[in-house]
Amino acid sequence: MVEKLLRPVGYLFHPLLMATYSCGILYFIFPQIFSPISSDAILNFIGVVFLTTFLIPLVSILFLRFTKKISNLELSNKEDRILPFLSITGFYVVSTYLFISKLHVSRPMSVMMIVVTILVGLILLISIRYKISVHAAGVWGTFGLFSALSIKYLNISMISYLITIVVIAGITSYSRLYLRKHTPEEVWLGSFLGFILCFAGFYLFA
Repeated sequence: MVEKLLRPVGYLFHPLLMATYSCGILYFIFPQIFSPISSDAILNFIGVVFLTTFLIPLVSILFLRFTKKISNLELSNKEDRILPFLSITGFYVVSTYLFISKLHVSRPMSVMMIVVTILVGLILLISIRYKISVHAAGVWGTFGLFSALSIKYLNISMISYLITIVVIAGITSYSRLYLRKHTPEEVWLGSFLGFILCFAGFYLFA
C-alpha cells in the first residue's frame, strides 16, 4: 500500500519539472521577478520553460533508451547517467543563455537559471564517479531557492509555500529510500548539494 502511494511521487516531483513548478509558484507570489516580460506573456514564458527544461530533455532520454544507449528510463545504474545528464546540461546551458541574452530576464531570474544550470552540471560531474539522488537535489534545491527568496525580499506570504515545499521535499526523499532507489548517503548528498548551492547562489548574487 505504501509503495503504491510513494511510487507516483518520483514522477510527480521529477527533477526536470522543478523549473516549471518554480516558475508557476513565482507567477502567483512574486510575478515581478519575470520583468521585463509583460504579465500577459508570463504564462507563455512558463510554457517555454516547460518545453526547454522538461519536454526536450525527456525526449532526449527516450531517444537514448530507444537506441539502447541506456538500459532503463529510471537511470538506476551510475553508468547510464552520463549521456542523459550531459544532454540535459547542454539543454539547460542553451536555454539559460537564450533567456538571458534574448529575453533579457531580470537579474533574480537570471541568477536562478544560472544556479540551476550549475547544479545540473555538478550532478553530471559527480555522476562520473558516484551515484547521487537527483530527485533530492532538485526538490531541496527548489526549497533552497525559495528560502533565499523569502529572506532576501522579506516576503512573509511565502511561509505557507515554504512549508509545502519542505513537506514535498521530505516525502520525495523518503520515497527514494523506501523504494530502494538510493542509499541514505546518496539522498543526503543530493539534498545538501541542492539546498546549499541554490540557497547560497541566489542569496548572494540575485
